[in-house]
Formats: sequence, C-alpha cells, structure tokens
Amino acid sequence: MSGALELIPEAAPTADRRKYERSRLRTLIYADLDQGNGGIVLDASEGGISVHAVVPLTDNVLPRLRLKLPDASGWLETRARVAWTRESGKVAGLQFEELPEPAQAQIRAWLLKEAPALEDDAAHSGAASEQAVESQPSIDEDWHTPESAGEP
Repeated sequence: MSGALELIPEAAPTADRRKYERSRLRTLIYADLDQGNGGIVLDASEGGISVHAVVPLTDNVLPRLRLKLPDASGWLETRARVAWTRESGKVAGLQFEELPEPAQAQIRAWLLKEAPALEDDAAHSGAASEQAVESQPSIDEDWHTPESAGEP
C-alpha cells in the first residue's frame, strides 16, 4: 500500500559538527572579548570555547580574543568567529581562527590538566555526561547562528 508518509524522506540524524570534543571546566577562566567586553569560559576544546559574556556579542568576528589560562605567564591571544549565540547574545560559542601552534599546544596542555578532574567527576556522578549534553544548546532552544540573526 502506498501512502503519503512514504513520500516524506527520512530525516537525517543530527551530526555533531565539532572537530574537537568539548570539555566542561572546573577552573574559572576569564576571556577578554575586546572592546570593553569580557566573560567566563563555560567549556572549551582545542578548536574553541563557549563563553558567558557581560555584554551581548553583536559582531560575527572577534579580532582579539584573549584568555588567561592557569599557570600561563601572560595572555593567550587569537582571533575568533562567533559560531552561535543564545537569544540574549551573552552566551556564545567561539571558534578559534589563526591560532598559532604554540597557543594551540598551550590549550591542549591546559585541557589535559583539566581532564583528570573531569574523569573523577564522571566517575562520582553517572549523570555527568547527560548534564553536559543538556547544558548545550539544541535545535529547539533559543540559539541562532550569526547568519540567522535577522530571520524570524
């Protein structure tokens, strides 16, 4: 029997577009977002971070993103592209651009130091990974990419 439902193509599973796995952080990290704006890093990967900013992010590119990593003598500096924002514009995902190899190595080392603490948390709480997934924006939440900012 042929029906109307057979004509509707199956939805493809939603794929995670991230190149690097995100890590939730236990260490408080400050991000200088340029032009008098700053925020707290919520999670990080070798390819980018999500932040909670003081002032909504309105530009698609941050020409000067600076991070103050633990045990670092100075600031790690790079450019970043705004990959997504929540409706308020204050919570955003930033993708690193033009990250020099020494800075990438510094981020990798920092994330490795955070990893044992993250594994301990997961061992003590079976719901840790579920909570991490739930805290990230989903298709149904109030987030958008910069390209969709003007769309209803």
